Amino acid sequence: MKKKDIFIFIMFACYMCSWANTFITKDLNAPRPGDKINLHKIQRWFNLNDTTVIDLTTIKIDNDYKISYNEYKDSSLICTQNREAEVFSYSGDTILLKSHRKPGLTLDYIIPEVAFKFPLSPQESVSGLFFAEGVRAMRDYARISGIYNISADYNNFIIITPEADTISNLFHTKYMRHGSTFIDNDFSHSCKWGDSTILSPDSIMWHLQNDSITHLIEHHRLYARGYRYPILETRLHKVLYFGETVDSSFVTLYCDKESQSHDLASDPLNEQIRLSDAEISFRNNFNNIATTKSRDYSSQQSFMRNDNDDISSSFGSNESCRISATDVYDAINISYTTQPESIVAVTLHNSAGALMWHTNKVAVDSQGEITYPTHELVAGEYLVTVFLKNSQYTFKFIKK
Repeated sequence: MKKKDIFIFIMFACYMCSWANTFITKDLNAPRPGDKINLHKIQRWFNLNDTTVIDLTTIKIDNDYKISYNEYKDSSLICTQNREAEVFSYSGDTILLKSHRKPGLTLDYIIPEVAFKFPLSPQESVSGLFFAEGVRAMRDYARISGIYNISADYNNFIIITPEADTISNLFHTKYMRHGSTFIDNDFSHSCKWGDSTILSPDSIMWHLQNDSITHLIEHHRLYARGYRYPILETRLHKVLYFGETVDSSFVTLYCDKESQSHDLASDPLNEQIRLSDAEISFRNNFNNIATTKSRDYSSQQSFMRNDNDDISSSFGSNESCRISATDVYDAINISYTTQPESIVAVTLHNSAGALMWHTNKVAVDSQGEITYPTHELVAGEYLVTVFLKNSQYTFKFIKK
C-alpha cells in the first residue's frame, strides 16, 4: 500500500470514529478553489424548523443555480453566484466574510462576519458582531452592521429525491443574521474618515435597534455523510422598515448526490465514506443474494452495446435485468423485473475500484427502469452492478 493510501486510510478511520460527535469538518466540508456547484431551484419553501421529511418527487425543479469557488489574492477564496461575489478568508478553522460585491453595491467588512466555523457539532453555536461599509449606486455611502448566529443540531431529517431515492442521517445547520442598513449621500459617516466609535459593540447594537432599514436572513443547510456541500439549502430574506416586513424572498436549492461526487475535484475522504455507507447498505439489504451473472465485453465503440442481449432467462420469470450503455443518449439504461416493494440498488465503479455513483429505490411495480447519464464520465472502464432481491447482475463497459 502506498504512503498516500495509508494516510488517507488513517484519516478516514479517524473521521469515521469521530463522526457521531462532529457533524461538519474542514477537511470534509470546506469549500475549495476550483469547485463548481450546480444547484437546482425548487419552487417551494420548506420550513426546516418544523419539517423532518422532505419529499421532492412531486415538486417542480427549475434550471441550475450555479456557484463557483476560485482562489483570490492573498490566499482568499472568492465565491460567485448569479451576479454576486463574496470574498472569504480563513482564520484557523473559521471562514470569514471580507467583502461583498453585487450590481449597485460594494461592501468591505471592517469587522468580518463569520460565515462558517469548523468543526461544528450538535447543539453548538457561534455568535458575534459584524460591520461593513461601502458605496451604493457609485455615489451613496452605505453601511451594514449587526449580529449573526450559526448553530447545528440533528433532527432525523429525511429527503426523498426527485429520483425517489431516500437520503437520511442528515445534519442540520442554521445561520441567522439580523443586521441594520444605513444609506446616505454624506460620506462623512464613513470610518475611512476616522470615526472609529462607530465600530464599538454599543454602537453596532444601537444601529441594529435604530437604523430605519433592517434585514433578517435565515439559512438552513442539510448535509449528508460523504458529501462536501449541503444536499438541500433554504434561504429566507426579509427587509424590515421600523419593524414591519416590506419585502421578502425565499429560495430552496437542491444539490443532487451525483453532481457532488462527479463535478468536484478529487475528494478521497468523502469517497471513502460514500463507499463504506454503500457497502453497509448492501450488506443490510442484500445478504441473501442467490445468483450472480457477469457481462464482460470490449468494443471499438465508445460504449458497449447489448440492447438485444436479454440475460433474464437464467433467473426464471420472477426476476430479470437487462443492462445496456449507448453513446446515442450518453447513458446507462437498466430495465428490471422483480417483486414489488423490494429494494433495487445500482452501483457504478471505475477501473480503480472507486465508487462513482450509487442509488437504491423501492420497486413500486414489478417492472421498472433506471437511467444514469454518463456524458461527464472520463474515458476508461466502468463496472455497473445491479442488486435485486435474489440476484445480482454486473456489466462492464468502456467509454472512449
